[in-house]
Amino acid sequence: MRSLPGFEELRSLGNAPRLHPNGFIQLDLDDRERRLHVWPDEPVRVRTPSASIHDHVFGFESRAYLGTLVDRRYDLVEDPEGDFELHGVVCYVVGKKDAGLKDAGLHRLDDKRYRLVLTDERRVTAPGSYVMPPSIFHESVAEGLALTVIAMTAPDPARPARVVCRRGGVPAEIFKRDGGPEERERLWSIIGRARRAVL
Repeated sequence: MRSLPGFEELRSLGNAPRLHPNGFIQLDLDDRERRLHVWPDEPVRVRTPSASIHDHVFGFESRAYLGTLVDRRYDLVEDPEGDFELHGVVCYVVGKKDAGLKDAGLHRLDDKRYRLVLTDERRVTAPGSYVMPPSIFHESVAEGLALTVIAMTAPDPARPARVVCRRGGVPAEIFKRDGGPEERERLWSIIGRARRAVL
């Protein structure tokens, strides 16, 4: 994986940071192959409810440059008494950034109910890394301020990304990520603080 750009270099890339509904900041480092993630040490208000357990249509390696990330992996088990539903969404990486995906909604993939079974939990502390294959349900939570860079494999455009939602708690606009200039400057401020903390 290439070296981490400095803060001024990050700003000069010309890409706008986005606030993910799960509470972390995303910044594209190049043409969707590498992405910076920053988890603030204080919660930031998101515009849409979190649906933290999800999978990806691509695989990736995540390298921690600052802080500690807890990654939990799950099996989704069909259960007529289960508390969860399975939804799909067009993946941000697969779609064009300017093709209306900022407001892409979820669609239910089937009429089944599910339960979640935790299969693995790992703590990754800088300068550690982990690999995430495609199609694995997981969630990532930071312990304080954290900064990672993910390097993605080619996505599979033939299927949607999947999101596990609690029954009755389905976010309407899970990928509503782009904000106005004031929000972007707030996100840049957090990115700058995290980047300067990296030794």
